[in-house]
Amino acid sequence: MQRGRRRRAVNFGALTRVGRSIGDGRLRVYHIPRAEGDLQGEPFARGLVFAAAGVVALFGAVLGAYRRIDALPFAMTGVFFLSAFLSLAVMFWPYLIPYSVTVANAAAPDASLQFLFYGAVVVLPAIAVYTMGVYWVFRGKFHEERLDERSTTSEVAHRKGSIG
Repeated sequence: MQRGRRRRAVNFGALTRVGRSIGDGRLRVYHIPRAEGDLQGEPFARGLVFAAAGVVALFGAVLGAYRRIDALPFAMTGVFFLSAFLSLAVMFWPYLIPYSVTVANAAAPDASLQFLFYGAVVVLPAIAVYTMGVYWVFRGKFHEERLDERSTTSEVAHRKGSIG
């Protein structure tokens, strides 16, 4: 009978952890429960949707680089990283650290979250208004002709792309 138990322990090696209790020195086997539906069912299927979007984004980035459409590889790289993070989030949901820390366990207290929310509601629009104001003040201040007069001809040619 002892031999059969050893075989089972070997068969479930990925699901068990062997450890020594510090207090009494006895050998114990702890069972780590396996999450049901790890790579099956709806969360996995939703994760595959984002993974497919990532593959399409990589194809779009390569195609944009090949056709020399400058904005397309940049945008598609952003879509690729976003889809990678979203597929991980969907597949691990509701865990932040798989099988130990959930989103609810990791969240800050409600009072802190409310403080940050209302702070962001006030501060982020203020930053946006300040940035728009700075752009408005400096609009039209840069002229290529004035820059050309102050620069040497080699700097202007290099800036315009005629010199590699």
